[in-house]
Amino acid sequence: MRVVDRCEADILALIDIDWPSASKSSTFAELFPNWLTFKARSIVRARRAVVSSRRVKIAKKLYPAIGKIEALLKKGGNVGPYLHNGIREQPRFEAADRLFLDWGMHHFHLGDIDAQGLAGRTRAVLFAYIEDLTVYMLDVKDHGSTNPLVWVDKDLVRALVETAPEIAERYELKNVVGLSQQYTDADHSRLRKADINVIIEVDGKFYAPFGGGQSTASTRIASQRIADQFSLSVAELRGKFDRGEIQVPGKIAAPFTEPVAVLRAEFRDGKIRIFEESSGEVCLLSNTIS
Repeated sequence: MRVVDRCEADILALIDIDWPSASKSSTFAELFPNWLTFKARSIVRARRAVVSSRRVKIAKKLYPAIGKIEALLKKGGNVGPYLHNGIREQPRFEAADRLFLDWGMHHFHLGDIDAQGLAGRTRAVLFAYIEDLTVYMLDVKDHGSTNPLVWVDKDLVRALVETAPEIAERYELKNVVGLSQQYTDADHSRLRKADINVIIEVDGKFYAPFGGGQSTASTRIASQRIADQFSLSVAELRGKFDRGEIQVPGKIAAPFTEPVAVLRAEFRDGKIRIFEESSGEVCLLSNTIS
């Protein structure tokens, strides 16, 4: 069966909606992983479970916005108004975004929604970690000039370890007894800005970056892995159709012609979906981008 692969063109069309200028000046290989990072930073709309740390449960009494954010996350609403203004600037990453690249954490402002539909910027912000369809609300801390190193505050990692021990287990570096050098928060901040990943020690245990780490090009390694897996999976899928290992239901070729399978891609409910055009049959489905 002959295969027509339109997946890359479909993804580029999606990218063009978000970044019309960038899509015309960069290659698919450059754009796709950065776009995946953008989608993850934007927190795509999907119904999610919410797990709150002890600290956040206490903070809810002081910050009503936390309850509103939780309700939106649970029903698949738009939490974009509570994210920082620079979330749409790509590929530039400021301190808050490098926190996402390194530790996979988001932060939400806790002000009231204004006339423009945006939450008021607040000194105190809510920190959270998202994996697939679960949000772990970790802590509320001040940021800005009063606390410039909050983005490398190990208390945030400690809160994640306490709130999501099953996730911490996956990132723990076993059989490590110590580090040859101890890093202060200021050291970590400088290293992070230089695209250097740092092992974190919490209560005698050692952890790799919970966000998957950042590359020397200031890109998210986890997004590059997703992009690479996407390309490999689509190539394998093309091969299976070409060899006849997969048949399109109801696809009958005209006499003396070869049947054609057309592969398409779309982004729906926070997931990348690869499907055959005529049958609509889903061939590949990613996890929720987070």
